[in-house]
Amino acid sequence: MTEHMQQADADLDCLIVGGGPAGLTAAIYLARFKRRTRLVDAGESRAALITKSRNFPGFPDGIAGAEILKRLKTHAMRYGAHVEHARLSDLRARDDGLFEAHAEGKTFTARRVILATGVVDNMPKIEGLKDHIQAGRIRLCPVCDAFEISGEHVAIYGPAEHVFAKALFLRGFTGQLTLLCTDTVSCPPDLEAKLRASGIALPEDCVDRLAWDGTSIAARLKSGKLERFATLYAAMGSRPRSALFTQIGGALTQEGTIETDEHQRTSVPGVWAIGDVVDALDQMAVAIGHAAIATTDVHNSLTASIKPEAHFAPR
Repeated sequence: MTEHMQQADADLDCLIVGGGPAGLTAAIYLARFKRRTRLVDAGESRAALITKSRNFPGFPDGIAGAEILKRLKTHAMRYGAHVEHARLSDLRARDDGLFEAHAEGKTFTARRVILATGVVDNMPKIEGLKDHIQAGRIRLCPVCDAFEISGEHVAIYGPAEHVFAKALFLRGFTGQLTLLCTDTVSCPPDLEAKLRASGIALPEDCVDRLAWDGTSIAARLKSGKLERFATLYAAMGSRPRSALFTQIGGALTQEGTIETDEHQRTSVPGVWAIGDVVDALDQMAVAIGHAAIATTDVHNSLTASIKPEAHFAPR
């Protein structure tokens, strides 16, 4: 980052992209640091899918994801944060050292950028998916809520590589697991040994389709056999929203996430990444921690008396 970059005029000290727990916490910190910021949010945070989280610190009886987002936004705006409800279409690094972004007819220039763009979950194909998620019939995150299904009969659905790994995690909460694979039932020998040692039966047939029969999630196997479950975990992976980072020349990990250092700096000078789009545990508490770390570093890098260190070189 050059001295010219620090001195160039810009509308904003920092542009935050993404209005989930990570982005909103970043907005809180930077507003309280008295920095000129704008948070651009397309309104697609996966936190909004959470019916009730009992894994969010300070709420032992649980809190809805939408309520968490509402409280964080209220907190940020009380201290002067500005939220733009729009989709950022492009981001580029200019020759004068600033970043320029466009969102539905509006243009922003900023000295620094924080990407909190998150991921998109790969979802099972079933009619009424959103209703099933809201009712807790289809769940996405065992780290978040496996405690709530302790001892119940649970199905795990998705590609074999995801299903087998998630089964070992869920085995610590229930011994009644059924594995529903979409592609293959073959399992690497070392992993098969671990599953069998844990008392987990391997699948014998792949799933043809899922349906709701009015009382249960019904899985029709390719053999024609029908199995029913009250709870199904989707183990289908996710897709990081990292396209903006590649627009400014950033390289992604093999999984498509953004690699960062201990300050949440990316390999592109002037750009930080936080939350689920980073290769880390996808949890709201982690995202909030990322935001605290990144914004403090951003604030310090903007202080005239401190010369920013160069960002790290990706592995």
